[in-house]
Amino acid sequence: MSAGIGARLGALIGLLTFVSFLLLGTLRFGLALALGQNGNEIREEMVKQVQQIAARNPDPQAQEIMRWFATSEGLVVLVGLSLFLFFIFFLVSATATGAVTGALADKKPRE
Repeated sequence: MSAGIGARLGALIGLLTFVSFLLLGTLRFGLALALGQNGNEIREEMVKQVQQIAARNPDPQAQEIMRWFATSEGLVVLVGLSLFLFFIFFLVSATATGAVTGALADKKPRE
């Protein structure tokens, strides 16, 4: 196997990992709703976490940005940005791992 083939296989694995991550997250959210937590409780917990992060940062601009993230629009952007970063992380790490594995597997023994 060459490094190129390993990278392509790694990218596919990264994509499939991200899709399963999304499905499990959706399932977890749906399960939380089914067990009696409503969407407002989950949203309130997210807002609480954002407010705690803002309180630890003395920069007024950072606090203003965190206050915006606590709004409905801000939470949508925050979740979307987080999902995008997870996608990039899964894709890059799996592609790099596949390329390295392919390159190591491609070495032929010396005679």
